[in-house]
Amino acid sequence: MENKLVVLAMLGMMATAYAHDDDFSRISAGITPETPLWGLDVFLDNIRLSLAGSDEEKAEISMEIAQERLMEMRDSAGKGNLEAVQQSEREHAAVISMAKLKLAALTATSSELDKIAEINERFEKHAASIDDAKLHAQKLKLPEQRKKLLSALLERAGNNTKEIELEIERKENKIRLELEAKGLDNDAINGLFMGAEHSMTEFFREKSIERIAQARSAIADAKEAASALESRINSTAQAEGSAEIEIGDDRIVLRTALDALNGTPSGHAKFEERSDRTKFSVEVEDVNLSNGTKLTVLVNGNATGEITLSLGRGELELDSRNGDSVPDITEGTVVVVTDQQTEVVKGTFSGIGEAKTQFGLSRLSAGLHLIERAEFHLRVAGESFNKSQFGKAAGQATASLRIAMAAENVLLGRAAADDAIEEAGREMEEKVEIRVKPKDGGMEVRVETRRNGIREKAEFTLSESSRDEILDAIADRSSVTREEAGAMIGQDLLVEGEIKSKFEKKLKEQQDSIREKLEELSEKSGSSGRGRGKRICAQVMTQAENPSTGETAEFPTPCDVPEGWKRR
Repeated sequence: MENKLVVLAMLGMMATAYAHDDDFSRISAGITPETPLWGLDVFLDNIRLSLAGSDEEKAEISMEIAQERLMEMRDSAGKGNLEAVQQSEREHAAVISMAKLKLAALTATSSELDKIAEINERFEKHAASIDDAKLHAQKLKLPEQRKKLLSALLERAGNNTKEIELEIERKENKIRLELEAKGLDNDAINGLFMGAEHSMTEFFREKSIERIAQARSAIADAKEAASALESRINSTAQAEGSAEIEIGDDRIVLRTALDALNGTPSGHAKFEERSDRTKFSVEVEDVNLSNGTKLTVLVNGNATGEITLSLGRGELELDSRNGDSVPDITEGTVVVVTDQQTEVVKGTFSGIGEAKTQFGLSRLSAGLHLIERAEFHLRVAGESFNKSQFGKAAGQATASLRIAMAAENVLLGRAAADDAIEEAGREMEEKVEIRVKPKDGGMEVRVETRRNGIREKAEFTLSESSRDEILDAIADRSSVTREEAGAMIGQDLLVEGEIKSKFEKKLKEQQDSIREKLEELSEKSGSSGRGRGKRICAQVMTQAENPSTGETAEFPTPCDVPEGWKRR
């Protein structure tokens, strides 16, 4: 009996903690899989679930426990323990399955609308928390492979949670059919649903305020990164020198010799910059010092790392993908290897101006494009908030935040430009359905959206049936902008589909502009004698036509276009 009272007391304390769990970003999970008590915590959660009486209560408690598992995933990820994240994700999947099972067992009648609405509120908050976790994960400094694993685990958690959303939709649709059978029109039915879900309004209002502030800050950070990159490009020297340069599709590799100041030591320094990572290495050999001697590597006078000698040789390797701090190599960067008393070898990176400019231009263009998209979503969010459309404001601000973070990562060289633009495009490709059909001389419109962790429905009937009236009404009553709705709705006003990315045309224009600039740089560098006498030529697919025969072909670089052919 005494043991039962202890367990009930613990369950009571846990229930109190759950009841106040509305702020995902600031509440700690407490016990995580790294601690010995986590197994007991999961056990007690299962007991609490088994003691629940009705299916409704079991579904609600399952969502509460799922929220705790999600917080554990966030906290364990912050510690870099992805094994613990995997444990919590498995338990999260199990408890979500339980919630779905118990929700399916509920009878969907109009008398249970409040119950369904309460479970839906818990689902919406949990879906928003998963979105928070994804944003949080982007900021973590983890090796690339572990970051990808974390993203996959969070994506799986989100997909499992969407099963709850589908079950809620089935229940709500069944209730709608019952109410229609009783003679209620769409406006009356929507009024009942809005009344049942009234408490969500304040949640979305607070979420939109938070997201708008975060998006503004992220856009400011991205603009600062763009300004810094543009300054570097504009100030990059055009001097010739001895650095060896290679330029590939998405990378630039720079090497410079390290010459001995005294004796016979030698070596080289290598810098590699890709669109999603940077690497720096220094190798020395023929150093006449004892095994185990530690040499310090200085980059422009700043200590960057150490080399431990073995048989007169040693190497330092830094890789941003492994979380290392990699120095940026620019025109005139000096690398020195010293034993604290004398300089062993020394070299200077020079003659890299045009190559760095060439590589930076593509990053800058992609970053500015993403900033523009982020500002568009933020503008829509602000307009929606002023109209008290808080669900729409939260969704658009979240899209703005994600795109702004992607822009900063591109500009800082932490992410591939193409990947970031594709990710931003997905903000416009999530589920959006619009159904329009004639009714009583007017038009019945139904809009459903699922994006950025927020699900939204809008149903209304218009006495006017013009396309412009319908587009205005959709923009006023849902998270779909007039521009988006116009892209979906044809002149016949009958439409059902998904919004597609509108980036392709803009991206092609930017790629053409970048290609022209790269060709100019390539032509300039062709006569500079840079590197080992090789011409620097961007590896950009180039179409050309033979004017005499009309033949067209595609070449791997502008330099490969035969003389006399005209580039297209």
